[in-house]
Amino acid sequence: MGDVTYRNGDEMWSDQEEPHVARRREIIKKHPEIKKLYGYCPQTKYMVLMQVSVHVATAIWLATNEHSWLTFVLVSYVIGATMTHWLFLAIHEIAHDLAMPTKTQNCLLGMFANFPIVLPYSVVFKKYHLDHHAN
Repeated sequence: MGDVTYRNGDEMWSDQEEPHVARRREIIKKHPEIKKLYGYCPQTKYMVLMQVSVHVATAIWLATNEHSWLTFVLVSYVIGATMTHWLFLAIHEIAHDLAMPTKTQNCLLGMFANFPIVLPYSVVFKKYHLDHHAN
């Protein structure tokens, strides 16, 4: 590994090129047809709509019907946690502007995907996540 320095004992700094950049160049050089796969995925918005709908419908169903505590916990954990995790992954893709044609549309879809998660983070996540990739 190249020159590495530590600051405050918890941050690692390196002068080497970020490894994903070199790997991407190498792959594109060998397989230029991969560039045809670049761009946004038009199906993502429909998947987000489905996931948010299932998440909200499940929450309403649990809130408006009587259930045993075991049913409540199992449904919350299996469906709620699965939907939440999926939405976290969708928000990651949306942060890279890979779900809709424009930045504004991606931002709005990210906020919509964030709705069942309650704590608003999609817009701030994008800023810091893209900083993470840049640095």
